[in-house]
Amino acid sequence: MGFESLVGWGLAALFGGCPIWALVGWLVARKSGFESGTGIAMMLFGATGLAAAGAVAWFIFQHPGFAATLQDPRQPYAMVGVFGAFGGFGVLGGGVLLATAASQRRVRLGRVREAPPVSERRERWGSTFTVAGNLAIMGCALSAAFMDLSAIEGTRLMFSGVVGGCVCFLTAFACKGKLTLEAGLILVLVGGGFGLALAALNYLG
Repeated sequence: MGFESLVGWGLAALFGGCPIWALVGWLVARKSGFESGTGIAMMLFGATGLAAAGAVAWFIFQHPGFAATLQDPRQPYAMVGVFGAFGGFGVLGGGVLLATAASQRRVRLGRVREAPPVSERRERWGSTFTVAGNLAIMGCALSAAFMDLSAIEGTRLMFSGVVGGCVCFLTAFACKGKLTLEAGLILVLVGGGFGLALAALNYLG
């Protein structure tokens, strides 16, 4: 199968499968609730995107000289990024919804446990990383606004701040013993999304 055909089949599977994933999600939602149904549908969508990204990456691996024959050699790698972005968003977003549904189910069943207290040292480190995350985001945003930077450079700086902030917030939650699955997935989703956009900017120039 040629590259264009592979990409075409990937796009057809990714977006053509949406009605099927929506139907599966609706069936799950009827029994388990909206969050579970939507989460399952997004996970299926994301898995399709990741499978397409893997197929394109395997094609590139099997044909190492193919990219050099194109007018833009970055095109095959860009398609891996596109499919991977859709796939990652679907899987992580679906994971957030499923984790939220599981958390709500535990609350209804009275199975929620209070997190054990942490030491003062961990609390201080958690507060330090929280402040560092805020400074990373605000500092990069203000620097991008007031420094003499091009639009691309300013965007890179802001995206870097968001990625760094999400890493700091993840560390802060872990230090304080308050890192839940939902919070972790949301921060990975946001930080990963901005990180992917930053990587695309660096790659495309």
